[in-house]
Amino acid sequence: MNRIRIQTGNYDLAATLDSGQAFRWNRGGDRSWQGVIGSRLVIVRDCHGSIEIATPSHPGDWQWAHHYFQTGFAMDAALQSFPADRAMREAVAYCPGLRLLQQDPWECLASFVLSSNKQIVQIRQMVDLLCRHYGKSIENHGEGDTSLFSFPGPSIIASTDESALRQLKLGYRA
Repeated sequence: MNRIRIQTGNYDLAATLDSGQAFRWNRGGDRSWQGVIGSRLVIVRDCHGSIEIATPSHPGDWQWAHHYFQTGFAMDAALQSFPADRAMREAVAYCPGLRLLQQDPWECLASFVLSSNKQIVQIRQMVDLLCRHYGKSIENHGEGDTSLFSFPGPSIIASTDESALRQLKLGYRA
């Protein structure tokens, strides 16, 4: 497993990955999460002031991880730019350390379309079924028994029959 530890300061990994902005992260033990970024199995762990990111595939220069998790984002500067009104102060106090993920635009858009009139648990189920049926298998390297798949591209979804998509519980979103 290839690993990197990135200093993050005020970064609430659990709030970020479980906030409803991404639907492919599963909580593991020891403050860790398993998910897929592009075609990589990724295990990320909260280490109090830093996050440890691990992947069995060759990580390259790790820029993809910095980009996705927005580890270089200047949160304090952004917070100082917010209006000094009560609503903004309450929002910031309610979600300290919550970060926006820099997801793949297609996966983000498709997941948003699937989210219409659904709860997070149902969205996760639809996204998982879509990936299992139309994504490419990702080698898991013994990290649990779960098979993982990439998110299918737009051409794959567009060439899929509506009735097949409806069988994945997509309903009118098919």
